[in-house]
Amino acid sequence: MGRLYEALAIFPVSMDEDGFNKALGEFVHEIERFGGRTAGVEKLGVRSFARMMKKNKSGNYVRVGFEMDADKLDKFRARLKLKGDVFRLQILSGAPRARAEEKKGPQHGEDQGDGQP
Repeated sequence: MGRLYEALAIFPVSMDEDGFNKALGEFVHEIERFGGRTAGVEKLGVRSFARMMKKNKSGNYVRVGFEMDADKLDKFRARLKLKGDVFRLQILSGAPRARAEEKKGPQHGEDQGDGQP
């Protein structure tokens, strides 16, 4: 199919619950519209920003794993900017679990493959 991505989307807290759920549904629909497939949606809740951004102190965070062709990703981002429901968006490429395992490295006591006993 395509590459694996993980999106961290921040929605404005000024939205009521119904508005937030509708905006999130439209976000997932846009992924599918561009030929993608969602692999999971995780609502992370309202979190405070480290500093004010565009007169906002906090946002409603959502993590979405999805699969999409790489050549459609820029068009997907541009479409989300036009809609205006997403306050901020960060998209990381690659499987999230694989990246976490790469950072850990070998655990203490495991064979590190240097050939020494």
